[in-house]
Amino acid sequence: LHSTFNMSNENNAGIEVDEKMIYAQKDCRIAIYLGDSTIQVTRLLQDDSEEIVQFLVSYIDVLSLRWYPSPYRNTLAVWSIEGYIEFWDESNANSVGNEKEYKLSGKMDLKFRHVDNFDFASHHLGFIIAIWDVKKEIHLYQAPDELDLNRWIRLTTIPLSMTIDDWVVWSSDRTFYFRDVPPMLIVSVSDKSFTGKKLMSYLFDSSVQYYTEELIEHPQFPYINKVQFSPVSHKIDYEIAIASEVIHVVKFKINRALEKENEKNLHLLCHETLGEDLNEYSSVSYNGCGSLLLGVPSGDFDLKLFQRGKNNKWSFFRSMKKEEFDDVETGSSNNLEKDDASESVEQ
Repeated sequence: LHSTFNMSNENNAGIEVDEKMIYAQKDCRIAIYLGDSTIQVTRLLQDDSEEIVQFLVSYIDVLSLRWYPSPYRNTLAVWSIEGYIEFWDESNANSVGNEKEYKLSGKMDLKFRHVDNFDFASHHLGFIIAIWDVKKEIHLYQAPDELDLNRWIRLTTIPLSMTIDDWVVWSSDRTFYFRDVPPMLIVSVSDKSFTGKKLMSYLFDSSVQYYTEELIEHPQFPYINKVQFSPVSHKIDYEIAIASEVIHVVKFKINRALEKENEKNLHLLCHETLGEDLNEYSSVSYNGCGSLLLGVPSGDFDLKLFQRGKNNKWSFFRSMKKEEFDDVETGSSNNLEKDDASESVEQ
């Protein structure tokens, strides 16, 4: 996205985009902080055209962008260097002729500085926001009323004995349909007792009480670059993909009703490793239906694609090298032979 995002609109002439663009996406909307207090939201329309809206914030630097997880409104949460989060609502063009714009609809004063980042939970939890800071704490807040984003109630603070790394990930909103699968928060942590990284899981019940345990015992992660939940809906289990020295795909199920006295609420179903020669700049991503995994190594442009087979196991499907994309750019055809694997992917 960073390298291919189209900034060729005439109205954008003269705008210099920072190499480290901060962006967030929702549906067909992509929000990017351009620098100089300017945020741009690009909506990709079905006719392949673009609808671009820019708005200014009152501070000089933006640290993070997140879309508010509501199906009823398009609201962008902007975390500023000033130590608070603002909520900007999208308004439609009206009959008077005013163009679409973003208006400030709420502000959340965090009451503390040194925040590392934030993220929202699944919608049905009641718009819970998780904020983590350098003090090894995760703060959970809830908005009781979706229409009032100036009022947030602190639910709880989760203390950690280890340093939080970059990854704090909520399970997907599939739990909205399967109420017997509690929302899970995964935290990547590290401490001085081991050289690698750990993943801690936090399962939440309906009263937002949490139950924590180490997700994988005796971790084998020298580093963790990305963690993503599978978008596939399951009734009793979770699947996550982890980008490390290889791609790890791990599946769990809940053993029983959540109990704090239990040492293990989660049971490991399988742990697969895919690919090789990844490094500390690699990444991993599911496709929308969870049937493909894309591994992105750093260095040589060689994307690794994996597919889920009929036995529910993952296997290598094909590579996509830089030369193939060069062929496409020059207009040459690059016909690939279709085998059984490609036919299953097309289906």
